[in-house]
Amino acid sequence: MNRTILSLLLIPLMISGCGGGQSTADVDDNTMVVQPPPVQAPPVAASEVTVKTGIISGFGSIYIDGKRYLTDNANIIVNGAPGQTIDRLKVGMRIQLKTEDDNVATPHASEVIYETEIEGTVLTIDRNNKVISVAGIDIIYDDVTHFIGISEASLAVGNRIEVSGRVLSNGRFSASLVKLENDGGTNPVSLISGIISSHNQAAKTFNMGDLTINYANAQIDGAINLAEKVKIKGQLNGSIFVASEIDVESIGNTEHDNDDLYAYEIDGVITAYDNATRSISINGESFQLSQNARFENGQEADLSVGAPVELKLIFTNGTPQIVRVEFERTNAIDGKVKGAIAAIDFTARTLEINGISYTATALTRYENDDYQYISFNSLQINDFVELVYKSDGMQNSILRIELENEQERFEDSEIKGLITSVNELQIIIAGITIDFPSRALYLVRDMPVSLSDFIDALTSTSVVEVEGTFNATNQFVPTKFEIEIRDDEEQHHDNRDAEGYVEIEGRVTEILSATSFRVNGYVADLSQAIDLELNDRQVTISQFMAAVAIGTVVEVEGYRSSQSVITVLEAEIDND
Repeated sequence: MNRTILSLLLIPLMISGCGGGQSTADVDDNTMVVQPPPVQAPPVAASEVTVKTGIISGFGSIYIDGKRYLTDNANIIVNGAPGQTIDRLKVGMRIQLKTEDDNVATPHASEVIYETEIEGTVLTIDRNNKVISVAGIDIIYDDVTHFIGISEASLAVGNRIEVSGRVLSNGRFSASLVKLENDGGTNPVSLISGIISSHNQAAKTFNMGDLTINYANAQIDGAINLAEKVKIKGQLNGSIFVASEIDVESIGNTEHDNDDLYAYEIDGVITAYDNATRSISINGESFQLSQNARFENGQEADLSVGAPVELKLIFTNGTPQIVRVEFERTNAIDGKVKGAIAAIDFTARTLEINGISYTATALTRYENDDYQYISFNSLQINDFVELVYKSDGMQNSILRIELENEQERFEDSEIKGLITSVNELQIIIAGITIDFPSRALYLVRDMPVSLSDFIDALTSTSVVEVEGTFNATNQFVPTKFEIEIRDDEEQHHDNRDAEGYVEIEGRVTEILSATSFRVNGYVADLSQAIDLELNDRQVTISQFMAAVAIGTVVEVEGYRSSQSVITVLEAEIDND
């Protein structure tokens, strides 16, 4: 298995254990011993060789964090294979690149490396909480995640996918890209990534969050220690992931030559922070803050586990120190809209959809599954696009813009934003007038309510999500309305056992009665179901249950009345 973290680093680094100045004891009680911080920031080197990690936001050549890197002479390495063409790369992929002139406006990249972080078959989907399970790893996606070859709505259990993004401290993974693989999901081998949270050396097992990995017969590249980031190839056997290959991705596990590395810019999510020693862990590496470290978009008091950041490290005598911490924006968005572009101002970099203006910024991500190279200047009047944006009250800044083809245009979609008008018949969101149908589902705090109760719960600051589809006349036909609870957003993905609305997909593991079965660990009770479909045909409960067997893939919508029981409102089996 190829090393991915810092395979570009070019000087010897005298770092033990986890790397970055941190020394860890490989013991079962998770004890970690961290060295004290340095006294002062290192001096600036005369020449700069910089390694940078980040997520691709656009092409021509490559854009990362709004900055363009020329790749005409770059060696592009994909999953260990050098000499690849740039069309192997996609928006949303997390890459590493090396440049020797990062201080200029448009630097040249001499090497670009992409490595798949997760690959495997989708086992379960929790659409309400936006969580996909692959080989025991929970993958969190959001409105900025780029889906390639498949959409969020059409993703299904049994699909084999490739995922890029960032590891989290709790054994989960935050996806910036989800790409459909074309092998039909038949390959039993999976690839997973994460951070070791506990280690039982005697049993030859360790954990990444709740997932246990058995490495008794694995080929290991590096030393297994607590808090290390690892990439593992193997198979899920019940609740245990049996590893065949393990790659420990630490600075100390890297070959180097004698070139002069000046800086390393690494992005990710803080997985540990020690206020006393001013030590920050990110992507399985621990680094010390220099005495005069600079903070952007925040301050030192904002450092906490889970915060997305970019760290700039300067190397002196092989030892890195953090000289800059940039707090990155979260993916909590203010709106999501689809529509045809009615006007474009290429100078101001604004476009108009449904009578509302949106502005592209240096950080805007451009997506198109049909053509790789799109930019703001390639957009045209009447292009049908999906926008995700943030608003500061003065400007709607585009986070992601996707140019959609005819098939995507009429797929299940989501409209999200502040309401500008509402009455008992319709609501206006992001300039789109949407009727209130009697058969739609209305949710307040994840619980089904009547239309009148839904309207009563709306305020002038309510952000509403509406699911539905566009018809041939460009009218949005809704199926579900939900008031977004903004203050709960950060905890949303960790609150899946609370009572409320659920939308899950998985394989049946047990048939319990004539009206119930177990799926994704929950009891699905069909006794109150109002819409049951078998291969797109409405059926009775008895007909539906006759089609249910162990291993059947079922999609269920309803509300959780306890931690283990889902009262099903709708369920679907699609054997096609």
